Amino acid sequence: KEFETIIRNNCNFVLNPNDLTITKNHLRIFSKNEAIKNAEEDYLRRYIENKPDIQVFIRNAIDEESERGAMHIWESAGLRAIAKLNKNTKLKETLKIYNNMKVSMTYNELNVFDQGQLAIVRCSGITQLNINDWHKIKVLIAPIGTTVPPTNYETMSDEDLIGQGWIITTVKKVVSKQFSVNYDRITRRSQYPIIPQNGLTIHKIMGDTCNEAVTRISSDPN
Repeated sequence: KEFETIIRNNCNFVLNPNDLTITKNHLRIFSKNEAIKNAEEDYLRRYIENKPDIQVFIRNAIDEESERGAMHIWESAGLRAIAKLNKNTKLKETLKIYNNMKVSMTYNELNVFDQGQLAIVRCSGITQLNINDWHKIKVLIAPIGTTVPPTNYETMSDEDLIGQGWIITTVKKVVSKQFSVNYDRITRRSQYPIIPQNGLTIHKIMGDTCNEAVTRISSDPN
């Protein structure tokens, strides 16, 4: 009852996800990973409609599994292990990267950024080959507490954003913690520690803070 009261008193209700009051700054929250994937594809499609020259780089994660024990021999992960990773780590199975992409960081780096902190990717000079070889990616980290970039951030220079308190840094491949597949096998994922800032499952948003969010509420148990 308390949760229902909070929703009724603090949320605005719309009839469909294309309502004009839902902006690109709203974080979309879903119950299933498939919905996240569809939302990201839709956002990217709409984003590049008027940007024919934009390059989109694709980086697939390295998913591995191994028997438990002191000496791990890592091999390509099977479907069960991948499903476990998709459920338990924020690192993306497939990451699509493009210039001025709004992202959230997926882990903490002392005195640099926190998990869930807003950042903007800058891809100047980057090629698909660089991404294939796990070259570092330049990002601008928003000041703590900032959930929305400036309206004209796409045309702002790095120096302009730094002047507003943003921090320039780079990110490299990270390896997730290990997860149990079953009683005798474990799995892990390697990927860039960024995720698109347009949608997350309720499971993965736990611990993060966002000022504007949108989700679908239904009495249908399915």
